[in-house]
Amino acid sequence: MLGLLHVPSDPHPPVVVMCHGWTGNMHSHGLFVECADALCDEGFMVLRFDFRGSEHSEGEFSQVTVREEVSDLRRTLKILSKLGCDHKRLGVLGYSLGGLVALKGAKEDAKAMVLWAPTSRPAEEFKRILGDAKILELERKGYTWFVKDPSPYRRTVRFKVGLPFWREIQRLNPAREAEVVKCPVRVIHGVKDDLVDYRHSIELVKHFPGQSDLKLIEDANHLFDKREHATRLVELTVEWFKKWV
Repeated sequence: MLGLLHVPSDPHPPVVVMCHGWTGNMHSHGLFVECADALCDEGFMVLRFDFRGSEHSEGEFSQVTVREEVSDLRRTLKILSKLGCDHKRLGVLGYSLGGLVALKGAKEDAKAMVLWAPTSRPAEEFKRILGDAKILELERKGYTWFVKDPSPYRRTVRFKVGLPFWREIQRLNPAREAEVVKCPVRVIHGVKDDLVDYRHSIELVKHFPGQSDLKLIEDANHLFDKREHATRLVELTVEWFKKWV
């Protein structure tokens, strides 16, 4: 795996680990970079990394599953521990599917979490993202190609999606994972998200501990790609980690 550390001047800082979403990477359209810089300015060490099969990390995207990404996160936490980082001052940020990975992989370690537009009904959401024709192709051939729409931040790219990913997605239950999380969780979601319905987050947050909360950003989409939305997203994230980590 490839990762980048943002290191503050404090020799014993709290740590935030960032988990990107499906077909994403440790830059996450610039959002992770902006947020990591803001957290570092507040004294946090921040680790951004690519899950296996993503961007610069080793592996094939067709072999990607949530279980493997959880394994990557667990391995990352062990590396941080070897570097002397204090797990008692650990925050974890998960974006989209990375939110589910964060829940499954860090629920016993994190002192606080922030989830951006988290996947909370995986089978329903990925069926809509892929479409019925792609699902049928997956079932028939064992793989399909997902074409990611171009955006202002990157070129159009294709991802080979494997059947193990789809099989696993149908079995996952984020609400059940949320019920065993002990740390406070802030969920941030855009009301105009066309990939993951913000109403799913309204239901999901009910399963987290009592200190948790939900912040909705009016008119924001899944990418939070308007300047005012990105700024608000980062502000809410830094605020939460400063409060709890």
